[in-house]
Amino acid sequence: YDALIDAYFANSHVVTTIQNNMLWVPWFKTSTSSQVTALQNGANCNSGQTIDFTHNCMVTDELSQMGILVSMGKDQTRMNQFYSTIIASKSAYGNIPSWRMYRNGDTIEACKQGINGNCDTASDGTARIVIALFTASKNPQLTDTAQKAKDEKVASLMLGLSAGLRGAQRALEADPTRVGVERTALDALWRNESSERTRNVADMSLQSYRVEFHRKFSMPIGCLVFAFFAFPVGVRARRSGRTVGFGVGLFVAIVYWGLLVAGQTFGVRMSLSPGLSMWFPDAVVLLAGAAFFTAGARR
Repeated sequence: YDALIDAYFANSHVVTTIQNNMLWVPWFKTSTSSQVTALQNGANCNSGQTIDFTHNCMVTDELSQMGILVSMGKDQTRMNQFYSTIIASKSAYGNIPSWRMYRNGDTIEACKQGINGNCDTASDGTARIVIALFTASKNPQLTDTAQKAKDEKVASLMLGLSAGLRGAQRALEADPTRVGVERTALDALWRNESSERTRNVADMSLQSYRVEFHRKFSMPIGCLVFAFFAFPVGVRARRSGRTVGFGVGLFVAIVYWGLLVAGQTFGVRMSLSPGLSMWFPDAVVLLAGAAFFTAGARR
């Protein structure tokens, strides 16, 4: 497998690097030639400059496909170069790369007028880039743990923003007057994307593990809490009737389950404290039990 990737990189017309830091896959008119005359030009790559191997266009189709190959290999440097290209190719939607970009010597112009002046993106290329980043973050042959964490974080942000954009598009197709509402809803996602390198973003997958860790302890403890709650309710039921005790117990159980589900959702998606989100239902039942104990003692 790595010999196949090496063969691609051995031909600098097929895959090359910019300043040995960013990956670049030139865009050709045909799949049968990699000569300078086969590079895209004219309307597809209207740079206003001579098209050559240091001044040409690239699209996320080829870049994302190469990214998937690299993400399953064992060369960390190549994966780092792919990541750097993604970060340097910001579109109008943050770190989702511009679908078509221009190499101007040692720099990448993702939104160059005449190339991709509207800074648009391509959903299929974006999907493959997300897959490549997630794959690299789980590849045991890639050993840079700090870089793998960055790969996963950017992939998570891109995935969330892409889903938000698709949801906004569907909402606007149904009701065009919602444009202001949808724009407001997406503003936070755009800010998260464009400031990814400096902002401390809670990783969603890690957050889900933290929530699950607390849930594994809070639910067994919840059994003891319900036993504590059941004792005063049972005593009161002997006086007021079993129906009252059953109704109170059922109501509290439904509230507990609702709080548990809500806590899990908010803990993962809204970055609420895992401890608070998972232990709060136990605290509510415990306080309810204490209230019944206090009321029973007064009688």
